[in-house]
Amino acid sequence: MKFRVLLLLLTSVLTGCINRPATQTPTDSQPQVTPVQTYRTPSEDLLQKLLKATNAARAVARKCGNDFHQAAPPVVLNIRLIAAAQDHAEDMATHDFFDHHGSDRSDVVVRALRYNYNYRMVGENIAAGYPDVQATVDGWLTSPGHCRNLMNPEFREIGFGFTRKSGTEYGSYWVQVLGVQRSRVL
Repeated sequence: MKFRVLLLLLTSVLTGCINRPATQTPTDSQPQVTPVQTYRTPSEDLLQKLLKATNAARAVARKCGNDFHQAAPPVVLNIRLIAAAQDHAEDMATHDFFDHHGSDRSDVVVRALRYNYNYRMVGENIAAGYPDVQATVDGWLTSPGHCRNLMNPEFREIGFGFTRKSGTEYGSYWVQVLGVQRSRVL
């Protein structure tokens, strides 16, 4: 368990938990948008448990590393962010790796765009090897970068991905994608 937490913290330091405003353009060409009917999602029960644990964490003021964060408003589920998160969880399990970049070198921005999420800002938290929802959320809260994403009051929507695969290094892969959409101009 200590190894997994250390790895989670090291990953946070090395990757910065990708939290980009929309003014930054992905390095790849525009990704092909995935049709809605092909979206894969975790069970509704698991999504609700993850949402409840995340919103409970956001409801409490806390320190993330050296930064103090006031309690943040609750987030709501977004099907496009769920699909982007599930896509990355399955990719990590299928190819047996743990990284913010996918096996195709995509990042959270590219994955959000693949699922037609019209973002202003998007961020991602990943975890591996944790046995359940609460342990995963607690792990994110102990990592300053992941905690900052989770507590960012600008994020309004969220998606989760989860998959379990035996024979992989970690066995379980968790992804949390947070976002806020661009305002629509009428």
